[in-house]
Amino acid sequence: MNVQDFEATLRQDGFTELLARQQPPGHFLGDHQHTFDARALIIQGDITLTVAGLASAYPLGTVFELAAGTLHQERAGAEGVTYLVGRRST
Repeated sequence: MNVQDFEATLRQDGFTELLARQQPPGHFLGDHQHTFDARALIIQGDITLTVAGLASAYPLGTVFELAAGTLHQERAGAEGVTYLVGRRST
């Protein structure tokens, strides 16, 4: 998915906040949750998210979504990760 299409779907689906995030190689963020729905497009590198013990990898060009309150972990890949993330209040 390209950035323009991603931004259009965010607006269409009620995501009002768009941020760019970057994490260095191997960065690990343990169990945590957010008070907002999140949808992200990977624009450089890759990230692995672990939810309920299941790890899922998201390489360049893929999109992931987490509902508010979802307990998860994040690990940036060997090259780090940069992503655009939309937030939607619940």
